[in-house]
Amino acid sequence: MQVDEQLIQEVQSRYGAGPNYIRAYLAYWQRERGQSFRALQEILDLPPPEPMWFDYALSANWRGQQLYELTEPYFLHKPQRYLDVGCGFGGCLVAFGRQGVEVCGIDIDQQRIEFAKANCEDSHIDAKVFQLSILGKRMKEVLGTFDVITCMDVIEHVLDVPKALKKMAKLLKPGGLLVLEIPNKDSLYFVASDGHFNLFCITLLEREDAMEYHSKFFSFAYDIGYYYPLNVYEARLRKLGLGPKISSSPFHPMRDIKEADQMVAGAIRGYMKFLIENSSKLPKRLNERVQQAFLGYINQLLSNFSKISEGTSSVEAFRRKYLTDFWMLIAYKQ
Repeated sequence: MQVDEQLIQEVQSRYGAGPNYIRAYLAYWQRERGQSFRALQEILDLPPPEPMWFDYALSANWRGQQLYELTEPYFLHKPQRYLDVGCGFGGCLVAFGRQGVEVCGIDIDQQRIEFAKANCEDSHIDAKVFQLSILGKRMKEVLGTFDVITCMDVIEHVLDVPKALKKMAKLLKPGGLLVLEIPNKDSLYFVASDGHFNLFCITLLEREDAMEYHSKFFSFAYDIGYYYPLNVYEARLRKLGLGPKISSSPFHPMRDIKEADQMVAGAIRGYMKFLIENSSKLPKRLNERVQQAFLGYINQLLSNFSKISEGTSSVEAFRRKYLTDFWMLIAYKQ
């Protein structure tokens, strides 16, 4: 299916990505949907979560640059080798490669490997990109060790998080830096409409229920593993000899406590929309579990809110649990 040249130029003007990457992604996008597009607005007007998926893919280089600028002040020295675990569309590889760093990426999806390669070629970056899982064997022998490792919006897709963290720790050089961006299942924003599928309350469900819920709206497989609380990641990293620090995500900053009322209202609107549009599409048992999960969550949130006092640590704890979409952990290997 031929890609319209005017559409390529329009996408390039908006997102700043290179022509090889844009052409490859648009060809894939049209092939998957069985139709051609002549204008970017046609894509952005598609029903959710389609525009979100498209925007995420084409903004990869912007996110990569933001990540580099965030991590650069933490470098103990200029990194020589960099690894992106779950490199996806290659935006982080481009950002680090432009700084003269030797870059390497791994991903389990061959299609995304091809996107990452095309993206790096546009910037004349000689990236080493492999179709590998972080859970694979002999990773250190295959890849070597690195000064910086990032894993952005990926860890929730891994079925064995403790093993993945252990593998990444082994790939770090002494004094090396590990950066994780982790979605928060209890974020009011994600409860109202999660960041993967735009489904109400799916992040609060047990995995088996979430898989069934997802299957009622999508034909592709549910690819989320488990959502762990922040303290689990911190404890695991410390056990592995890494000292984690919590940082604000450059893409999703923590919201102010003054926004809580507005976000609770948004979650309740999400609940009402679910009742009107989607609850009847679920089996009775699953429908009840979704509603019970949400009502229990709101009751707990209101209870926690009533206990906070301005100017105390309870405010920050509330913001971190309910008003933060993503946590970012920055950890040095001791």
